[in-house]
Amino acid sequence: MRTILIALLFACPLFVLSQDNPFAKKYSEKELNQVNRDDLQKKLEEIRIINDSINKILETDSLLDLYRRASRDTSKAYTSWYLALGPSFGDFGGLNNELNRAGLPELNETSFGFTYILSFAFMKRRFFHDFALGITLGGSNDKDSISLSYNTIDIVNYKLGYSVINAKRFALIPYVGLDLQHSSIYIENERINLPSQQIDNYPDLFATSVNSNPESITELSKTEFMFHYGMEIDYHVKYSKFEEGVILGLRAGGMQPIFDSNWRIDGEKYKQLPDLNLKDTYVQFVLKFYWRNYRKQINPYSNPIIE
Repeated sequence: MRTILIALLFACPLFVLSQDNPFAKKYSEKELNQVNRDDLQKKLEEIRIINDSINKILETDSLLDLYRRASRDTSKAYTSWYLALGPSFGDFGGLNNELNRAGLPELNETSFGFTYILSFAFMKRRFFHDFALGITLGGSNDKDSISLSYNTIDIVNYKLGYSVINAKRFALIPYVGLDLQHSSIYIENERINLPSQQIDNYPDLFATSVNSNPESITELSKTEFMFHYGMEIDYHVKYSKFEEGVILGLRAGGMQPIFDSNWRIDGEKYKQLPDLNLKDTYVQFVLKFYWRNYRKQINPYSNPIIE
């Protein structure tokens, strides 16, 4: 039907210009008196129907093009790949004091964290979903050929947030989440012998480890689920309602273990390191590269019941 109407659209001008076209001539008064107005009205009604159909086609095509462009306006939703990095801060309790008493180097409670390449964030109807893998490096402290270092690995990190402010370029997103985190402390002994010490408390574990394992590395580790919470502020430095864009963000949050878990050495539990959390709070700078999710296109000439 649409093809027939379009053909009529192009045929009408030729029809009007034709010498045999009765509507293109000027009628005399005698001919006007012979006109059957009822027949003429029917013919005019047929032409009006055809013209209306042609106008509908032109209007539909225009509206369809407008819809196709407007349907790409998903400015309240996006998918992004991102990179986040920044300092993390641990809660070591009295561990450093005890390490100092044992003659071992203290651990720095400030570390540096960053995400892996597999980090994605999604925004839809103001709900924010974030999946990331990351690592936090605690650095290394040395003293008398003995060094201590630590790190944490975010095996799976998920955040769920809601954009309480969702303006054109600015968003404020509080969030909560879960993190499967693996923490490790490394003790490296680079000398042959150390004086023997009486084992009275948990810091002596380190001294015992380096005494019994000269020129080796001892690892304490644990894996646990962490509950985390925080706030993210996003700003669109390159904004687009339809295409790709860039976001700069700043987030800050805290983490708490859901269940207490023990540190382990060579698979054996070691219960004498209470309240030691290598990553307690953090601040991250975020760089997101996002793209919009387009809606499904429609065909106004198809049967909606069949589709």
